[in-house]
Amino acid sequence: VYLQLALYLDPTHALALLSLGDLYETVKRPQLAIKAYERVPANSLLKRNAQIQLAANLDAVERGEDGIKILKELIEDHPKDIESIMALGNIERGKKKFAECGETYTLGIDALPAVNEQSWVFFYFRGICYERSKQWAKAEADLKKALELKPGQAHVLNYLGYSWIDQGVNLDEGMK
Repeated sequence: VYLQLALYLDPTHALALLSLGDLYETVKRPQLAIKAYERVPANSLLKRNAQIQLAANLDAVERGEDGIKILKELIEDHPKDIESIMALGNIERGKKKFAECGETYTLGIDALPAVNEQSWVFFYFRGICYERSKQWAKAEADLKKALELKPGQAHVLNYLGYSWIDQGVNLDEGMK
């Protein structure tokens, strides 16, 4: 109610539109979230955030290609925008575009100011993309790098272990 009141008073209030979009996402109404994010003014400092969320919601309503286009434009304008790069890689991975998402996560890794513990997720996701695109040597290296950065990370351990077992290599370590 308060967000609608704020938008009644100022229909272009970027923070209210972003908050409304977020609220619609929370209640699983991506179509309404899309409408809110599309209304964020082009000159707003929050437009980038709205575009990233818009892309994710477009993907949620089976318009992922439109979301990919938006994110690629954001990245073209700001090549080191880690959040846009991650969002693009995630949509591509969800659409099983594994060769593309491997390249996208590489852009993200290259854009990182420093590789640290929080960087593990880029290596993990890129490792998944490499494994799914039949580039096992690269996948294994990335999954090991993710574990080096975040030892004991359950998702990485699980993916690496199952991959080893599926391939019939490192069986003892894979079972652990």
